[in-house]
Amino acid sequence: MSGNNENNRPQVMYRLGAISQTGTYLPLVAHKKCRLKKASVHDTAVIAADGVNHYSFQLAVNGVLAGSPVLNSAGLAARAPLNLNLGSSGYLDLAKDDVVTLVVTEIGAGAVLTEASLAMDVQIVGN
Repeated sequence: MSGNNENNRPQVMYRLGAISQTGTYLPLVAHKKCRLKKASVHDTAVIAADGVNHYSFQLAVNGVLAGSPVLNSAGLAARAPLNLNLGSSGYLDLAKDDVVTLVVTEIGAGAVLTEASLAMDVQIVGN
């Protein structure tokens, strides 16, 4: 294993379940200093969207929104990733005890996500 854990990054999968309205989810509390390298929303079913009725997804760290919202206004293929925006650097540096939340906003009357999950690629970089 490399000293910086670059080649052994843990993949965190957080089951969101059914999503049918605006809500906030708590997928991660950083127990060590780490770097969130990638985050994506998935669902087991095809999610139809018409450009008017859909959802936006955005991560927040300690209550502060990170990156810009990502919309599923074109729909979402089954098990296809909807990659979240992590800001201009392309990653989020997290300090020990930082709290990451996923903010989901329903726009119009979005179709229900039946078995949604959030995948996160995390690199531990310190204590």
